[in-house]
Amino acid sequence: MHISSPHPLRYLLLFYSITLFLLPTIFASTLSSKKPSTSNTTTLNDQPTIVLLTDAFHLPTAYSSLLQHLSHLGFPTATWRLPSVDSPTPRKQSVALDAIFIRHAILLPRINSGAEVVVLMHSYGGAPGSMAARGLSVEERRREGRRGGVLGMIFVCGVLVREGVTVRDVLGGGRFEEWIVRYKPAHRQPPNLPALAPEFFYNDLPPSSPLLAPALSHLRNQSLASLESPTSAPAWADPAFDNRRSYLRTEIDRVIPLRVQQAMLRDSGVRWRVAGLGVLGGQVGHAPFLSRAGELAGWVAGEVGLFGGGGGGWKVSMICTPGGN
Repeated sequence: MHISSPHPLRYLLLFYSITLFLLPTIFASTLSSKKPSTSNTTTLNDQPTIVLLTDAFHLPTAYSSLLQHLSHLGFPTATWRLPSVDSPTPRKQSVALDAIFIRHAILLPRINSGAEVVVLMHSYGGAPGSMAARGLSVEERRREGRRGGVLGMIFVCGVLVREGVTVRDVLGGGRFEEWIVRYKPAHRQPPNLPALAPEFFYNDLPPSSPLLAPALSHLRNQSLASLESPTSAPAWADPAFDNRRSYLRTEIDRVIPLRVQQAMLRDSGVRWRVAGLGVLGGQVGHAPFLSRAGELAGWVAGEVGLFGGGGGGWKVSMICTPGGN
């Protein structure tokens, strides 16, 4: 039996029909591949995005190891350089301007798309981060009929500052420690900042550590005005973050000594989940993101699990009540 072959024109029409049908999908896929890895979109099965807010003096690249560990645990991550770090106009910076940047450039674009985020703050980052997250909790937005929001707040030796208080105020009664070096705006990089950094920032690393030289290369000048300007009301004080605020103390910290961390927690007036001393496998200094990156990522993941109600958490965590230790 002879079967007639379709006319070549029919193949040509079929080809163009399939091409026109698939073109929008191919085009959208191409655009998607060009987006940054820190996507604003989530699905119901996604982990919350961890927004990392860095310490003063530090570029985000200093936290690369921690971010990689969090990524391997399945968390999308996002971080940016704060405006007060390495600013060409340091006298015009403030903690409030850092907070505005965090809120409008980092948090709102994500949560307005329906994403849930956990704000992970190291040291100075706790001050502007707490200001930026105010009113953006998942609970508050749900009451307003909105999706997304800040699921929880995690502080790593973070600065806890009450409204109207400066970061400088909480670091030893308004007196800077000896590692703070004042310099003229014309000076870009004080020669003694890298010399002091191993002793104060990275005192839990041996001098021969291969991590030290790269860490020093990620240090930049910090706007003094950001440390001396008053803060607004912090989000961690809101009831919306009850059971959703965690704190990791750093035992041999020479930048924010343990006694100062204890005092900030005690004077906060709210309950905290506080990691037990030694939770990362030994005494740590100011930069566990460098010396204990894997262990720190594991602890963060456990706390995020508790925020989401999905279990997890570390057994050594304890509750710190107002007025307690």
